[in-house]
Amino acid sequence: MAKLGFTFDPSIVRVLSNYELAVSLHEAGMAVFPCDPSPAYNPDGTKNDRSKKPLSGTSWRSGATSHRRNIDNWWRRWPDAMPGIDLGKSSLLVVDLDEEDGVRGQDYWDRIVAENGGCDAPYADTPSGGRHVYFRQPDGLNHGNGRGNLPPKKECPIDIRGTGGYVIAPGAHRDDGIYEPGDGDPLSILDAPVMPDWLVELLTKRPEGITHQPQSCAVPVVSGGQQEIGFESPFFRNVNSIALQKLSVWVPQIFPQSKPQPGTGAYRVSSRLLGRDLQEDLSLAPTGIVDFGVHDMGDPRGGKRTAIDIVMDYGGAGDAVAAANWLCDVLSLDPRALGWGVADEAEIAEGAASARTLLQQDDGTIIDQSTGEVIETQESAKEDAFPDHLTRVPGLVGQITDWIEATARRPSRVAALGAALTVTGTVIGRKLCGPTQSATHLYVLNLAGSGAGKDHALNQAPRLLAAAGMSSVNGPDDFMSHSSLIARLTRAPLTHCAMDEFGAFIAKVNHARGGPHVAGISKILRTAWGKSFASMTTPEWASRQSEIIQAPALSILGVSTPDEFFEALKGKDVINGFLNRFLVLPSNGRPKDRDPLADPRDVPEEIVKRMEAMFGGGNRLAGITGQLYADPASEVRPVEVPWADDHAREIFRDLQTYVENLQDRRPDLAPFYARTAEMAVRMATIRAAGENMLKPSVSVEMMQWGRDLALWSADRLAKDAGLYMAETDAQANANKVLRLIQENGGRITRRDLLRRMQHTLKGRDLDDTIKSLKEAEQIVQEAVASTRRPVVTYFLTRD
Repeated sequence: MAKLGFTFDPSIVRVLSNYELAVSLHEAGMAVFPCDPSPAYNPDGTKNDRSKKPLSGTSWRSGATSHRRNIDNWWRRWPDAMPGIDLGKSSLLVVDLDEEDGVRGQDYWDRIVAENGGCDAPYADTPSGGRHVYFRQPDGLNHGNGRGNLPPKKECPIDIRGTGGYVIAPGAHRDDGIYEPGDGDPLSILDAPVMPDWLVELLTKRPEGITHQPQSCAVPVVSGGQQEIGFESPFFRNVNSIALQKLSVWVPQIFPQSKPQPGTGAYRVSSRLLGRDLQEDLSLAPTGIVDFGVHDMGDPRGGKRTAIDIVMDYGGAGDAVAAANWLCDVLSLDPRALGWGVADEAEIAEGAASARTLLQQDDGTIIDQSTGEVIETQESAKEDAFPDHLTRVPGLVGQITDWIEATARRPSRVAALGAALTVTGTVIGRKLCGPTQSATHLYVLNLAGSGAGKDHALNQAPRLLAAAGMSSVNGPDDFMSHSSLIARLTRAPLTHCAMDEFGAFIAKVNHARGGPHVAGISKILRTAWGKSFASMTTPEWASRQSEIIQAPALSILGVSTPDEFFEALKGKDVINGFLNRFLVLPSNGRPKDRDPLADPRDVPEEIVKRMEAMFGGGNRLAGITGQLYADPASEVRPVEVPWADDHAREIFRDLQTYVENLQDRRPDLAPFYARTAEMAVRMATIRAAGENMLKPSVSVEMMQWGRDLALWSADRLAKDAGLYMAETDAQANANKVLRLIQENGGRITRRDLLRRMQHTLKGRDLDDTIKSLKEAEQIVQEAVASTRRPVVTYFLTRD
């Protein structure tokens, strides 16, 4: 059996560091790249989406390398990174045995191996309880990640990883375990056997149930996007020219319902057939092609199009070369006779080798027809919704959440929870502190689209405070300068501000011409958030002396649309910690309108009494009067809410450790998670006071809830900031395209993308954006066939 070029001496086996392992694989000719070593699961038991993923800045499909210099640079930057192996470049195939709902892939594998006479192949046991079994692909086979004729995953939890896939290397150290080689030697995969015939047959046999075949106009997609061959080359000019003279041959294959116009030989395709809400049509005539739908909309080409454009836009061709070759095939033309040269052919040979045709089945599932692989997409925005169980808690927080939801025409429990947290935190503000001496004021931001009902919670929060005799703490909904904010805190250190159009407020603060008095608002907000029963010294002006505010407790309940909020932010807001002081609670979709279940003007007596008792004191709070809350100069000594037991304290400490490790491993994520632990304990303290006014304590359940809520918010904050915030127009365009694809479930056709962009981007700019995203491997472009012609479709990448 041929080896892969590395001689291994088992007598010198020892535990290798991740870096040493990467170097050893490099010396064996393997293509490696760095992957995230964080645990598979977060402290709250949810799946850690970052674990095992290629680290930020490493495009593994093009970047996986066996060059020592790159490896040294990567591991100097990420010393704990796990080496991933690009299986295609390393000529390997891995059978990935998992476990789902008690069903073990190992059991099925053992059975089929025994039925076929056994198989001795190197393997590695994963920290999550799975197993990777290694093979070499036989000559002439370039199998991808398709499962072939394996039973459904529920019955047989086995995945296949080949060309286009990667695995974590045997011997790699993850924070929660090691990818343990079966024989203790991480390099035994270098002697992996060639796939046995029965495995080749199992994986390459066409799966049953494929009912549709690609239409005759299906063209392969050339991986890597449009080639560096311009439309002005002789080849493209000749193809376009002949195609105009033979419209009747190819146009009906793209637009089956179109009919030639008598006497002219021209075709007119209505906007209705193109699926767009426009009056103007697409005209294809021997004298030229014009899309009148974009003719007067600032299109840089005045709506003029070529035959190649049409095949790319509507015929499913992935690039200009594929479109031109399809036209040559349909028109019975010899590409070489039209100027296609040997040099051009060599230039795209490598990309053409990896071409594939995708097929959409009746249920919407997309498969690679050649391998049977199911093409998975990222989860849609609907699957990323706020966990409902986090909104259902006992005590005052839960009561307020329920009441706000019941009194809404468009109920949103997420928005109601945000209001309940800031209101309850204000009720006990400057009075109770958590077990870590942290205060209870919060900045909460409810994000939702227009008409989603987010304003209702904003209106109910001041009503609740007024009903409990706390009208004095209701602050303004805007600040015109940092001096006005300071003036408010000087008069009323305990303040709750319900602020509408918060994105517009941030845009004003960050406006280049706003001046230092407006820009200074950010610094005051950052300072005030961090003052947990500490004094805050105000600035001194020429006509006004500095003052000391004792224990400022400013809570903000803001509402905004995601677009307005994130687009108002600047990079400095992430770096300086302004953004991570917010608990961001996004709501998906638009709730249905209904009649409120309760009168929004009548606050339930039980809620009022609880708030009055908590604000006015209780047995443990006696001696702290309302006058103290209004006096910014009075030193406040809070009553500490203790841990219920050591286990609750350990949950907090584990969260601190997790966040610190995350910051060390992922400096790019550090600004989003820096205050997660403190945010969690603040919310746990608020819930504790709301459940037991007289003797509150932070229990295990409360701390777990606060942790889960804070981590979910930080995760979404990091994710959404990347999809919205931009420093340049090009970055903003790219982010918008990525958001539209994500909102559509991780994939979108070119036609639907153009519709949703609503002509906000010129055609050439959109093409440049798509090209940039493909080069960055954030999306991939495929031609997807169904019962009709292939359609250009963009997919979010999963790495």
